[in-house]
Amino acid sequence: MVRNNTTPEFYVIDRGELLFGSKYGWGETEEPKIWGVRGLYEKCPVCGTGMGLRPWLPPQNLSLHGRMFPDFMLGHGVDLMLSRPALELYDKKGWTGIVHRDPPAHIVRVRRKKPESLQVELPEYSNVWNTRLGANLDDEASGAVRRAVRCAYCRQSTDAIERVVLQAGSWNGADIFAARGLGGTTLVSRRFVEGMAEAGLTGVVVLAPEDYSFSFAV
Repeated sequence: MVRNNTTPEFYVIDRGELLFGSKYGWGETEEPKIWGVRGLYEKCPVCGTGMGLRPWLPPQNLSLHGRMFPDFMLGHGVDLMLSRPALELYDKKGWTGIVHRDPPAHIVRVRRKKPESLQVELPEYSNVWNTRLGANLDDEASGAVRRAVRCAYCRQSTDAIERVVLQAGSWNGADIFAARGLGGTTLVSRRFVEGMAEAGLTGVVVLAPEDYSFSFAV
């Protein structure tokens, strides 16, 4: 990655490409599916509402779909799956943002086949929970639209956004995080993106903050 005056300090994970693109595989929770309560790992310090969705709890059975299984993997029902090399690099680099990590998941199926029938070594994945309080979205500069706001601090409902702009001074420096006001979107620091690439680890597909947008029907 070439650095220049316009290189952003953080990026937005491209969920659409990781979940629906043709390059990388993705994970899916399998029975028994055990879900924790909202707020198990993080709560809004103002209203007390749990941040994010209900977390997936161990014991965790995982099926893999697609062809190339990345080190940074998304999926259906999972929070965020990181491979063992990715977690080892995270610890080595002293990166921050992971609030909780689970033991390695048990892979029960790979493209509808049992893992033991495949002549290939599969990655070891752990489900992790990244902070949802890593920064604060600048709603006005981001063009954010909300129909209803129950708490002005955490603002966990967003109907549309034109770009991602963080409120000046609000980012706590986390390397994997979500911002208040944009809880369902994973952000990563530039040093995380560059460090993963330099280590040859895969799956960190990103968009520049100004290129990220969405709009749900109102």
